[in-house]
Amino acid sequence: MAKPLKPITKEEVLKQQSFVLKTFLGVCKKGNISHSIFTANWLKINEAIVRTYRREEFYNIYHKSRMSEIKLMAVLAFWIIKYKPFCSKEINKDHVSENINEYVAINLILLMVCATWRKNNMNRNIIITHEGYKQLVYRFKNWDLSKESLMTLADFLYYYDGSKIDNLDTGEPIYGRV
Repeated sequence: MAKPLKPITKEEVLKQQSFVLKTFLGVCKKGNISHSIFTANWLKINEAIVRTYRREEFYNIYHKSRMSEIKLMAVLAFWIIKYKPFCSKEINKDHVSENINEYVAINLILLMVCATWRKNNMNRNIIITHEGYKQLVYRFKNWDLSKESLMTLADFLYYYDGSKIDNLDTGEPIYGRV
């Protein structure tokens, strides 16, 4: 019989909340928009964090190993997309404001991939053109992505060789060195 799931600690929730908030603020800064035009639903953010934690617990039980930080962040990105905790107060929205949750989700994954590279002393870069980035946002918003597909994308980016991601619609596969 499996052990009961242990509850997530308050410290872990606060740590994840802080990471989501810093990522959100970074997206606003990079998009050159004020964070004050958004509302954040912290109940949805907390639920996303708790569900990510539960997924990790199930992963540990069934795979007998720990889920990587990159995969954890991909699951959190999935729940950010699903719950859409950030909402613009403005009626006339630009592309970033309208798709803020997708931008936050993409950046959660990219930041964790880069942090893991630094932790493992790997000298790599992800180069995504403006067009490639917009296509990622479109896919995050309109495609029916699963937690597993986002974990696969995150793993791909970790092993990515650094060549430019420009047009995802060419039909040609983008290969990464493993």
